[in-house]
Amino acid sequence: MKSQGSLLVLAAAVRLATADCNANNCLRAVIGSAFTTRNGAQDCSSLLVVTVTPATSTVTSTVTVLPTVYTTIVGTELSTTTESNTVSTQTADFTTQQTQTASTETDFTTITVTAAAATLKRRAVTKTCPTPPAYASPCSSWPKYVSACSCVGVVPTTVTATPETTACTSTVTSSIFSTISSIETDVISVTASTSATETQLISVIDTTLATVTQTAIPSSSPVSVCGPASGPFKAHATQYAGNDYYIYANLLNGLTGGVTWNALSASTAASVQNKYIWTIDANGHLGLAYNVPPYTYQYVVYMSTASSGSNWPQLGTQASVAASVAAGAAVTYVNACVDSITGELKLDAAGRTQIMYCGQQLWMSSTLGSDVNRGTCVQMFPTIVLV
Repeated sequence: MKSQGSLLVLAAAVRLATADCNANNCLRAVIGSAFTTRNGAQDCSSLLVVTVTPATSTVTSTVTVLPTVYTTIVGTELSTTTESNTVSTQTADFTTQQTQTASTETDFTTITVTAAAATLKRRAVTKTCPTPPAYASPCSSWPKYVSACSCVGVVPTTVTATPETTACTSTVTSSIFSTISSIETDVISVTASTSATETQLISVIDTTLATVTQTAIPSSSPVSVCGPASGPFKAHATQYAGNDYYIYANLLNGLTGGVTWNALSASTAASVQNKYIWTIDANGHLGLAYNVPPYTYQYVVYMSTASSGSNWPQLGTQASVAASVAAGAAVTYVNACVDSITGELKLDAAGRTQIMYCGQQLWMSSTLGSDVNRGTCVQMFPTIVLV
């Protein structure tokens, strides 16, 4: 191994020298033209001779073979294609002939053998790099000295010495254990001709944009209809602070009054209770279901239309309100209906459909009472309670 390393050093030095022969101090020291007693080229020739003396070497080779496992599986490939929306059944007759590997068996056998000793080979032993002459001290390394020598025409040479004839017999017996894996593969080929009838179910998914004409079938689900109540009722709501409030006829005298929100009264007198009980007449107008003793008038709810903003509905006798409407006064009836599913009471006063709680008064609005100067207005959704 030392011989190979020295040769590599010499070869590298030669390549360095041939690539660039600059007149540096190392080269000047080797040429030595100013010294008649110095022969740098001759010194290079004597120093760049490498003598290689063959020597015996022992080569030990260890081979470890590990078993390699190969597994081959020959089976049945199942392929499923799923498409949806259209389902069809197709019967196809086909004859197939195929050759397949029915099975693969792999057997592993581990054999341990003692191999013969490896053939002993010779290898060269090379002495270490010599020391350049003292006058070549500007050459800081052996490769640089070799480079300078190559610039004067001297390159490294190798001389193989004749080995000594002294008989020396050395017998080395070594046992090399190796593991040999034997793989035995049994392949069974089966050729089959099959004639069969196969029924295939194909599921197809497709997206189709199409114009479809449908015939509507009446549904049994109930349909919400806003219509008259089935009888006299009270109108109850809890949206304002979670309190129970009812629509109330706040009559100031026997002829007029305003509509407000009020809690139920504990009094059972008709003069009190009848102010909570409402009805929807045949024309869809909201009014009290009964007269309020001691008066015998029938009352309806109306509202001024002089302004397009929110307004406070009032009560009047049927006769007086009908006369005002007939005369073209700026008033309108407050119409009402009840949702047939939810029982919610809905009011409409000239397009104002939002029922508001504004300072305990009932206002009709289309702007959630934003134009009402009575504190915060809260929208209410009263439901009827039949009485």
